[in-house]
Amino acid sequence: MTIREKRADQVGWEKAKYEALCRGESQHAQIGTKCRYVTKGKPYFFIGPIKEEIVSMKPKIYIYHDVLFDSEIAVIKKLATPRVRRNALLTFLDT
Repeated sequence: MTIREKRADQVGWEKAKYEALCRGESQHAQIGTKCRYVTKGKPYFFIGPIKEEIVSMKPKIYIYHDVLFDSEIAVIKKLATPRVRRNALLTFLDT
């Protein structure tokens, strides 16, 4: 059994797939996935619609392209860096 199969057994296939997609692991294209421009009914987005890519239908995972400028991303990273730390799993045993 592979590590991916073990993880799917532990948390379920849907969560395992979600985690893999979030890590950027490539997945085979699914039938029905597509890219489109969306406005969400907002007048602002009629001028500049959002580029939406549907990566997975189950679980539903979308990627929105060109929403932020590189300069805005740099500011967000700069503000977030002091507060970001690696997540640790803690277990507590009953004594």
